[in-house]
Amino acid sequence: MGFLLVFCKHVVAVLLRCTDDRPPDEGNRIDVALEASDAVKLRSFLREGLATDTVLRERFFARFGESPTRSVDELRTAIDRQFEETNPDNFVVFEPIDFSEWLDLPNEYHEQGRYASAVIVYRALIESLDDNMERVDGVYDYF
Repeated sequence: MGFLLVFCKHVVAVLLRCTDDRPPDEGNRIDVALEASDAVKLRSFLREGLATDTVLRERFFARFGESPTRSVDELRTAIDRQFEETNPDNFVVFEPIDFSEWLDLPNEYHEQGRYASAVIVYRALIESLDDNMERVDGVYDYF
């Protein structure tokens, strides 16, 4: 029972952090800018963004019918890297890690009815979290 209570307080803390850090809704401003944009320039801008931003590229392919461009192992490596980059000086994670891209991406696949692709991302996320659990709040020896 103690394990469940400790785990639950961490889940609550993460959820509270997510509600505190919600980005402002820029929907109207974006719609106005898109309506005013030249189609050729907009396509060029999108292509450049997709070429340089892996996260955006994955979500683009998820939305428009492509299978994942990275394997489970490649996705796990990217997720594992977040543990290293968030707390580079410590083995134990003290700062929150933003896993939203790893939840948004499978949601894109799910919305397109591409469940096998969503499973690939979820599998990578779960395996990475499982492998790194000893780093999460390990200083208190909860896990």
